[in-house]
Amino acid sequence: MQSYFPSILLACLALQACGPIHPRWKNQATHDIAVTYWRGTSHFGVRIKRGREAVPPDPFDFQSVERIEIKDQGRLFRFDKPVIARLHEECGHGYGCWISYDDSHELHVSTSNPAGSKG
Repeated sequence: MQSYFPSILLACLALQACGPIHPRWKNQATHDIAVTYWRGTSHFGVRIKRGREAVPPDPFDFQSVERIEIKDQGRLFRFDKPVIARLHEECGHGYGCWISYDDSHELHVSTSNPAGSKG
């Protein structure tokens, strides 16, 4: 009897690699934030408690994100093309990348897990 296990395993690995991959966000601010990805009129976001990590659940690849908005204590901070281009360059498609946001309202990119990270 022929085993289909190797074929099934390879198919599963290929499907996993094809899905949208996004960097993890680390909220290093002293309060909760909401991060929203925009592509055209479509948008997907996630709330991140202070000191925690999250990934915005969106169906399109990180490279196609056109704008990022962060709602921070009622204020809205928009990050457009220059910042997005830098994030794309530094993060690639997002695998193995963390974006930190802090009280200075700036985005910091790391290719290793930021210290004190909690899931």
